[in-house]
Amino acid sequence: MSQNRLHPDNCNKAQCKSCIFGPTPLDLTPQRKAEIELYLATFKASHICHTTNKTCYGALQYQAKILHAMGMIDQPTTESLLKGAATYLKDNRIYSQENNVISCPSDQSIKKGPMMRISRRKRGKHSPK
Repeated sequence: MSQNRLHPDNCNKAQCKSCIFGPTPLDLTPQRKAEIELYLATFKASHICHTTNKTCYGALQYQAKILHAMGMIDQPTTESLLKGAATYLKDNRIYSQENNVISCPSDQSIKKGPMMRISRRKRGKHSPK
């Protein structure tokens, strides 16, 4: 199962010294910085800090400004973003449990049936079918 990158324990509490969004950033090509900003602005991914392997604080600040401008969070701060994410995840989990729904990686929902069984083990070529 993937890690919740927006859980406060998985996020940096401040920018590292060489944060690409800070005053003394790592030296990136303009194309690489634009690529990072694009996936952050479209919320397709989190950005992982190169020094701590946690979610980048500068990236969270960048996304918080966007979400605030869209009216989706109260303040343009990482705290407001993380609070909103926690509320969303909690509400979404409650909705899934109440409606007997399994979330899929392809963003489709599947109703659980009485005979549905999910196996995480991959069958080898000598395993019974």
